[in-house]
Amino acid sequence: MTTRAHQSGFYALLSTLALATLSAPAFAQPAPAATDDDKIEKVVVTAQKRKQNAQDVPGTVNALSAKNIKSLGINSSDRIADFVPGVTISLPSGRGNQPILAVRGVGNNDFNTNNAGPNGIYNDEVYMSAPSAQTFQAFDLERIEVLKGPQGTLYGRNTSGGAINFISNKPADAYGFGATASYSSYNTYELQGFVNVPTDDYSAARISAIWDKSDGFMRNLLTGDRVSGTDSVAARALWQVTPVENLSVLFNVHGAKVDTLPTEYHKVGTLSFNGVSFDPCSQADINASLCTDLFFDPTNPDLYKGSYNRRQHLDVENEGFSVAANYDLGGMTLTSITALEHNDKLHPEDSDAGPLNLLQIDFGVTSNTFTQEFRLAGESEKLNWVAGLYYLGETLKQDQSIDIFHDLDLAFGPGAGECVPADLINFTQFCSQTGTAHSKQKTTAYAAFGQADFEVLPDTRLTLGGRYTNESKDFTLNGTIIGQSGGFEVFTAPQPLWGGGFNESIDKSAFSWKVALDHHFTDKIMAYASFSTGFKSGGFNGGFLDINTPTAAGQVAPVRSENNKAYEIGFKSDLLGDTLRLNASAFYYDYKDLQVHVLTTPPGGLTADVLDNAQKSTIKGIDVEAIAKPIDNLTVRLSAEWLQAKLDKYVSSRGPAAQNYSGNTLPNAPQFSLTGIGEYTVPLGGGDSIDFVGSASYRSKVFFDPANDPLIVQDGYWVLDAHAAYVLDDGKWEFAVFGHNLGDEKYLNMAFDLASFGLLQQIVAPPRTFGIEASLRY
Repeated sequence: MTTRAHQSGFYALLSTLALATLSAPAFAQPAPAATDDDKIEKVVVTAQKRKQNAQDVPGTVNALSAKNIKSLGINSSDRIADFVPGVTISLPSGRGNQPILAVRGVGNNDFNTNNAGPNGIYNDEVYMSAPSAQTFQAFDLERIEVLKGPQGTLYGRNTSGGAINFISNKPADAYGFGATASYSSYNTYELQGFVNVPTDDYSAARISAIWDKSDGFMRNLLTGDRVSGTDSVAARALWQVTPVENLSVLFNVHGAKVDTLPTEYHKVGTLSFNGVSFDPCSQADINASLCTDLFFDPTNPDLYKGSYNRRQHLDVENEGFSVAANYDLGGMTLTSITALEHNDKLHPEDSDAGPLNLLQIDFGVTSNTFTQEFRLAGESEKLNWVAGLYYLGETLKQDQSIDIFHDLDLAFGPGAGECVPADLINFTQFCSQTGTAHSKQKTTAYAAFGQADFEVLPDTRLTLGGRYTNESKDFTLNGTIIGQSGGFEVFTAPQPLWGGGFNESIDKSAFSWKVALDHHFTDKIMAYASFSTGFKSGGFNGGFLDINTPTAAGQVAPVRSENNKAYEIGFKSDLLGDTLRLNASAFYYDYKDLQVHVLTTPPGGLTADVLDNAQKSTIKGIDVEAIAKPIDNLTVRLSAEWLQAKLDKYVSSRGPAAQNYSGNTLPNAPQFSLTGIGEYTVPLGGGDSIDFVGSASYRSKVFFDPANDPLIVQDGYWVLDAHAAYVLDDGKWEFAVFGHNLGDEKYLNMAFDLASFGLLQQIVAPPRTFGIEASLRY
């Protein structure tokens, strides 16, 4: 529920911005001269593979500076969605697992570990291919860039929706040190820091690390312990070398580890027992927490409590190494980026979120990725260009097991879980079973790309870009099944599934391109129009398939590649002596064969989520960003997006019956999203100050699946954060207090409907938290 205080805090930000905006009638009135401190900060980005003022990029770019990252408390990659409208990031399995990321409604609600989404995640220009490696701790960063719209000409692969760049602070030629320690609610500790050391006249090194640990905000009623916490550590070492004149080489070694109890679901039952059998509950009874799951476990009305019987730890390891070399050829720069990334994860999921074993899954994955990029770029007053080659090779192995109805004897009496051979093969009745699935996916991708922008008329530039991509995938899958026979936890010998397994492959080529035209009416006002295309290769259902071989064959068959035609117009402006920035864009996407993850229940089988293609989808919307400095020491930011993301034509082809979802809203695509941020500094003299930062964000109603299942939906909600810091000695010392979700909103990040087991899985966002923080930097 939204409190009045919550509302008034945000409306105060809106009012301040509105007054600043209305004070600028017609751009024509002259503004008094502003000092550099009064002006809005210029943001330098590398969205087009060169350093450039974000106001000169003909496209929508949202950037967060190092100061923003710190004051807003962005300590993990998923938190950027709280401050960038049009971006949603859910962690259905908690930190260290793959995110479900959508940009302007373009995403993939697939929670399996073998299908990278249509939005690229880049760490220091290296594409994070493995989905399990796409969420990580954010520390010692120079900035974060969010690029909205297809990035099909300059960026890696699978960027038909957008790209997010995380840029680390690079080694400098002066000694430096920094450390930040914080303590907050639920016994949460965080410590991060860096050391910068010039090693000689030609090189410098920077080492940074972060560690966080939390008991968690949910309570396990079986043990009394807190759960859904964290225990993570990450480190990065950078060494910048200039071995010869005009050559710069950056070595990057990094690693991270997560070792904690997995994030727990809040379970909601969907069944009622009439004394003989189960009946589906009404939606009203489900929402009122009056129903149970298939094992009679009732719903706990408290979102932050549950009875969880699994105690195994989530174990995730990420290691990587990259070498980025830049050689100045005189008028041109040759760049080479070579990278190796390794990801290893075991996630023991308490899927039923209950005291008995109704459903438990182990997700295991190992991924090894090698990427190589070569670029040659030139820059002049009239012409900027870049051309390059890209290669990616990835081997990804999944080892997964699923344990269903294991405790039937405990719930219904001895013998309830007995299986006979016919049950195992045809699944004619429920019985206690364990299945395993082993898959291997090998991906090879090649690309040649280029982009240039040049002045065609005074103050008018034309951008042309293209990328040719060839991508092939080979996918093999096999599995076994055992069933209970002869007593509780007495099982049959393993039997092979699917006639020995499946072997599938994809080989697809595509050409992506971009045309953009921008015109500077003045040095401070620019308008642009662009047309671009995006491509995402096909993929395979990496989850659990039906036991029945013909049904499974239909589920494992590759999905088609998706293609996006994107149109965008917009303007960017700095007004009133650079004290007011107004940017806006309108966009329209025409999608063919959009990949979606959809629920299906074969006859006599279990509910499963499988990959599918939606035949036609359209997405349209408006992005607005305004930044104002209406008075000394005050900066007010407002960014908003209106979005309409629809499945124009989608008749599912993976289920036993053709379900028609045409006209539905895409998952994770709120119609309205906005963020307001206010920053105010009170100078105290002598380099001391008190800095206040407050933020409020709103997300309207969100569906979590293409069917727009009314049982798994999140209504609109507000979130309010605040940070107040006492800064001493020109920023060398800082002592702060902060709060997140001050209105104590109760909302979901994601939800899944497991109809066969009589339950909903809900991923709950953290409640209100408070903390203190101390920083030292010199």
